Amino acid sequence: MKSLYTYISLCILSLAPASMAAQAKVNAEGMFMLKNLELERKASSRSATLQAPEVNAMVILHDSSDVERLESEGVKVAGLIDNAAIVTISLDDVERIAALDYVEYVDFGRKMQPMMDFARPASNVGTLQSGIDHNGTTMVFDGSGVVTGLMDVGIDPNHANFRNSDGSLRVKRVWAFDGINAGSYTTAQAISNFTTENDEKTHGTHVAGIMAGSYNGTGTYASQTAGGSLDGLTLHTSGNMPFYGVATNSDIAMAAGSLTTANILLGVKNVLDYAESVGKPAVVNLSLGSTSGPHDGTDYYSQKLAELGKRGIICMSAGNDGDVNMSASKTLTKSSPALKTFIANNTAEQGNVDIWSSGSEPLTVSWVIYDRTAKTTTTLLTCNTNTSNNYVDIIGTSNEYTQNADFNAAFQGYIALASDLDSGNNRYHVSAPVSVTPLASNTTKLLGIVIEGPVGAKINIYGTSTTAFDNNRVSGWTKGTPDESINDAAAAANVISVGSYNTRTCWGVLKQGYGVQSNGEILGDISSFSSYGTVNGENKPDICAPGAGIISSYSTPYTTANNIAIETNYSGSTTAYGRNSYFGQMQGTSMSCPHLSGIVALMLQADPSLDFAQVKEHLTSTAARDINVLTASKPIRWGAGKADALAAVKAVLDNRAAIGDVWADADERLIVTATADGYEVYMAGAADITATLYDLQGRPVASARGTDGTATVSASSLQSGIYILRASTPTASLSRKVTKN
Repeated sequence: MKSLYTYISLCILSLAPASMAAQAKVNAEGMFMLKNLELERKASSRSATLQAPEVNAMVILHDSSDVERLESEGVKVAGLIDNAAIVTISLDDVERIAALDYVEYVDFGRKMQPMMDFARPASNVGTLQSGIDHNGTTMVFDGSGVVTGLMDVGIDPNHANFRNSDGSLRVKRVWAFDGINAGSYTTAQAISNFTTENDEKTHGTHVAGIMAGSYNGTGTYASQTAGGSLDGLTLHTSGNMPFYGVATNSDIAMAAGSLTTANILLGVKNVLDYAESVGKPAVVNLSLGSTSGPHDGTDYYSQKLAELGKRGIICMSAGNDGDVNMSASKTLTKSSPALKTFIANNTAEQGNVDIWSSGSEPLTVSWVIYDRTAKTTTTLLTCNTNTSNNYVDIIGTSNEYTQNADFNAAFQGYIALASDLDSGNNRYHVSAPVSVTPLASNTTKLLGIVIEGPVGAKINIYGTSTTAFDNNRVSGWTKGTPDESINDAAAAANVISVGSYNTRTCWGVLKQGYGVQSNGEILGDISSFSSYGTVNGENKPDICAPGAGIISSYSTPYTTANNIAIETNYSGSTTAYGRNSYFGQMQGTSMSCPHLSGIVALMLQADPSLDFAQVKEHLTSTAARDINVLTASKPIRWGAGKADALAAVKAVLDNRAAIGDVWADADERLIVTATADGYEVYMAGAADITATLYDLQGRPVASARGTDGTATVSASSLQSGIYILRASTPTASLSRKVTKN
């Protein structure tokens, strides 16, 4: 998660206008419409003839009597409320009308929407939750029959967002690998007694709320009428909370603890094991990652994730370094045998430079000081080329490190080097941790890294937000780029990588009249922080979902332990089920990823037999490609475009298949009626009939035979979950999906 906002008493969205005189008189949403029109015309082959649409707006006049003057300008006035004229106006006329001396303001009308307030409507999740018609049948999609899982840190499974309306827990399993309540929690009683594994964190609680939160009960919350402005900012002291998530009726499984690769893999495995034990499909959210790694899916962590991805759907955040110059690459030649770059601003906090060669031949990697006045380079520390596995040293100003007079004269902190030949891919690798601050007396010396190797070797280096790269305008040195900022494990096979776009740039808090604005984000556009890159010839991320300014659940133990100021930090609170629960904002691909995971749960509800390839195909083939996507300066950042839950689920419904025809059969001769402990099956016009229940692996688990077209099959010995019921006669075979509660 990246902090991109500051608190302000009033939120004013600043967008570049075509006319400075008109800007202050047109609200933010109107300016955004104007910008979209400008971009659409630039992208259109018929830009000169592309007619501006007419839109509804409210024109605030100095006096109600000015309405006649407004009409004389060709504006269609539909009504007048005091000095507010309700009008229909061409977008081409907006700035002209706003510039009139008797017009105070032009406010574009916004449709009030259910609130995650702007995220759910943007991806059409709300339509699915309300119900859609498919072949004459109303279907509601809320994640029923699906397990939504995650591995994260800072979980609060007893938050109101994870309970049914009767107060019962939707969280079925908790695994805390370390922390203050380490252990496995497998019963409702045990989970209800669990607080959190880490009261210094709340990330996992927020992520789980986006993916599967369901609280829509009473509470206090702040709202506004649109995501790009605090127009209509309102503090509700009662009413239904709007900050629920996507898969609101799914079963939830939470794994938490320190985010080592071992813990992450175990967390994913535990979720999938549980889902299989109850016969339900699963999606696992991983809103976590690292920029270190080979970025080709060959490291062991990525390989194991790929294996787990064969058992359930794994969604992973793309990363939050899309605005950081943290990557660089070069193919070494005889005339240019080194890649040289500086650590930007000479400052870092526990950062790392990760260096990979395309082959197995060792590199020579050196930390150096460059004096830009004397134009000289002094080597501080070098990784020896005589061995492919060679830990060198740490030098720094602390006594425990090797001392170096040149380093100590210019910097405070440390630098280090360590190398290995990665056995997963046979690529030479150097890790270069760094934490430095230039001394006040240092005005000329820059910290750099120099990489030398065999001709033809391609070198890739990856930093972090605190170890970005720059050339500092020195000839021969390389400036970094965000072009390979993608999360390393997004390169793993069988993993869906998720970028972020903006459905909210402002939000209210619980202090009356106060709001928050994110810095520099544009409504509807890609989030500035959203990472991207190319791995194994494939552009990443795969797809984007809402990830900016997302309001979701916050851990109550975190809130209490850290004495969080509720009024100025949170957008919602409720006292329900015997405890306080809170809702606040976060943003990052950590937030877009669980939104996509929730959409996957809705798809699995529609067809629980979907595998990774089918899920990815349905998501990417139905992704929305609006003006922001089509006119992007870097299309790679969008992947397939904006996730459209409604279109994806419809694609699933139109292409359902798992065991035979599964439940796609439209034949109305088959009637299935739930009984106290099973199902009564009737096929019109049939005599002898066999009814068989299959689990999601296609294994028969119960069967019954009958006459006169009727058979009753018992499910009393089966666990809760989704099954396929197939009715067979000598002349026909029809199937339905059934859910055992």
